[in-house]
Amino acid sequence: MSNGINTKEEARAFLADLIERGRAISPSGEDEIEAWRREATRRVAELFPGQRVSAEFNAISFIPDALFRGHKVSRTPADWANACASGLAASLKGLGLILSQDVDLFWKEPVARKSAAPPPMHAVLRVCDRFPSVVARLSGRRTKREALVIRDEYDVQYVLCALLAVHFDDIRDEEPGGSVAGSSSRVDFLLKRERILIEVKMTRDGLGEKELGKQLIVDIRQYEAHTECDALVIFIYDPERRIVNPTALVSDLEATQSRLSLRVLVRT
Repeated sequence: MSNGINTKEEARAFLADLIERGRAISPSGEDEIEAWRREATRRVAELFPGQRVSAEFNAISFIPDALFRGHKVSRTPADWANACASGLAASLKGLGLILSQDVDLFWKEPVARKSAAPPPMHAVLRVCDRFPSVVARLSGRRTKREALVIRDEYDVQYVLCALLAVHFDDIRDEEPGGSVAGSSSRVDFLLKRERILIEVKMTRDGLGEKELGKQLIVDIRQYEAHTECDALVIFIYDPERRIVNPTALVSDLEATQSRLSLRVLVRT
């Protein structure tokens, strides 16, 4: 299954994350709503390819009724904003129904693997997803011992590598990531046996949403030249919430044309 989803439990967790991010969007945030809508529609189509579930979800309208019905009636900005907010509410309700009913009724799990270990991509995504919780645990210690504090990107790499070692034996760090137009980059980690590259970013002064987007698009193109990988996971740690619209950033990066299977996670 795409996106490293192989069980109904994983599908439910995936949908629950979409719902949580949708609920966090302001009803007046039209751009953020549209980015979330594109991602949600794409994800539902991936989970239920060619099925009624995805068709019905895709049919949810985010435009004023009169325009939707073909009438040539002008609409005010307020009408469009209200339609976006209504579309978001309807989509969240639809995802809730998919989560509570359709996963069990219509989603078929792939043939179970003999190994009880989670699929490699799922393990990587789980480590990245839980990273903030791990950091919170490490930031407080009893008996006045010095706690581990994440100050920069190198600290993120340090902790993430230790967490990855729970699941993977061969973790190569600072692997050459390929060259494009004379410039080259080094990817943070390569899981050689699993053929997965992992790039780590942490926001800071001078590296916000806009700068990250430009930098990562270049990196993706360079990493395509890496001959020992099929997938790229980009983990962005944003503890100060410098990224205003993480949903749009994730959607835009994952839509990048690439031979690599791309997954992007932003966590705070």
